[in-house]
Amino acid sequence: MSTELNDKQSWLAQAHFDGSINWSKACVTNAPYLFDRVTLHDSEWEAVTMERYNTLVLAFRLDAFWNSAYTQKPQLSEWPCLVIRFEEVLNISYSKGNYSTTISYAESKRLATSDIQKMETVFKDNPFMPADFYNRLIACKELYKTIIADLQGDMEILHDGGIDILLIDIDGTYLDPSLTRLPPFEPLPENEKNNTGFISWLLSLFKKK
Repeated sequence: MSTELNDKQSWLAQAHFDGSINWSKACVTNAPYLFDRVTLHDSEWEAVTMERYNTLVLAFRLDAFWNSAYTQKPQLSEWPCLVIRFEEVLNISYSKGNYSTTISYAESKRLATSDIQKMETVFKDNPFMPADFYNRLIACKELYKTIIADLQGDMEILHDGGIDILLIDIDGTYLDPSLTRLPPFEPLPENEKNNTGFISWLLSLFKKK
């Protein structure tokens, strides 16, 4: 299943459709490590693709202003695409208002084994979940909850293990996706945590009208 949210990148749409994305050029990491170094703030949704065998692929136009050290591009240039593959997804949930493609924030954390064990009474015989959901849950070597929020709602992903990431230029050229050259972000002071940035602020004015 593939849903294209933005049709600006015809090569990206085609690559999602025919499975021609070159994952051999990907960097393997985990979601908390990625979002400690790369922000999706003010980036744009490009595509959501649910593939076979519980694989989810997300694509974004990555804001080059907030990620200039990673993209190594001038702030006013065309933004490259960040493509993320989750290979073992247990559950996806949506909380959506009106449609928006602009990202507010993304975050991820690893869940403790004790938290997984507490879910047994909730999920093991729950008729609302797939029959093998709990078995897959307790089989996870590392369980993460990743949230990607846009200006109108959020997507929450429960997934196992690492992720693959690609950084692809506007013309389809594969860029270096490695994260080792990037230091982690400094924690934001409490009084700045709600600062949503210029683009988010600008769009919020239209929401109020």
